[in-house]
Amino acid sequence: MNVNIGDKVKMEATIVDSNEGAKTVKIRIEGLQEDNYTPAERYIRVKSGNFEKQ
Repeated sequence: MNVNIGDKVKMEATIVDSNEGAKTVKIRIEGLQEDNYTPAERYIRVKSGNFEKQ
């Protein structure tokens, strides 16, 4: 796979919490690594309208 800075990419995430009032969801992004050896999970909160269900 050849990617460059500025390219848009798709990634998978799991919704782990939602706030209907604020229309946000907390997602877990799996597969990220801190040091290229240790698997890690990252959680972020984003507007729920930004997602497509697969």
